[in-house]
Amino acid sequence: TSDGGLSWARTISGVPAGVELDTPAFAPSSPEVLYAGSAGTVYRSTSGGAGWTPAGRGLPGVAVGLIAVDPADPDTAYAATAGGGLYRTRDGGASWFPASHGLPGAGIIALVADPASPDTVWAGTGSGLYRADFSETGRCGYALEPASLALTAVGGTGSLAVTGWGQCPWTASSDAAWLAITAGGTGTGDGTLRWEAAANDTDVFRVATVTVADRTF
Repeated sequence: TSDGGLSWARTISGVPAGVELDTPAFAPSSPEVLYAGSAGTVYRSTSGGAGWTPAGRGLPGVAVGLIAVDPADPDTAYAATAGGGLYRTRDGGASWFPASHGLPGAGIIALVADPASPDTVWAGTGSGLYRADFSETGRCGYALEPASLALTAVGGTGSLAVTGWGQCPWTASSDAAWLAITAGGTGTGDGTLRWEAAANDTDVFRVATVTVADRTF
């Protein structure tokens, strides 16, 4: 509606048939920007709801129950997913990062971005009220693309893209001697690291973990 509720129009352009949008939230600083949850992702509109595009990369693929948008930045939003997991985006939903550290397992039943402190979020759960600081000196988040790799026994080389919100520094490391990080092992924000895997001359299946800051992949 654009007339105070006197008339309504259905606006689901870009949303696949059968998908229902729930928990719409608009950006206070740019009211034409909206986010809405669905059974498995988030959709975003930059036209006041006239058209929608998927914006859920990095979300776990479960229902999104609540969304809160930063009062000062339309590209920063928070999504509470089924099971209590909280996620954050700083690029308009192009990527989401887990932001549940310190929250209990109980589901989030209320989610508010503090209008007086844009980097502060309040989450109400069945076990109490929680406050999070997402300022540049607060919490950092990272993602690795691709999140996993399958290699043949001959080994090889390749690269991984690191996405990090804000200007948070990170260092990457491998827990296996046969998987070496050859370049880009440190960075700030986004970056690319290169790896080299030695050939496996045994019949033993190998698994290695790459750690970026405090997250493993």
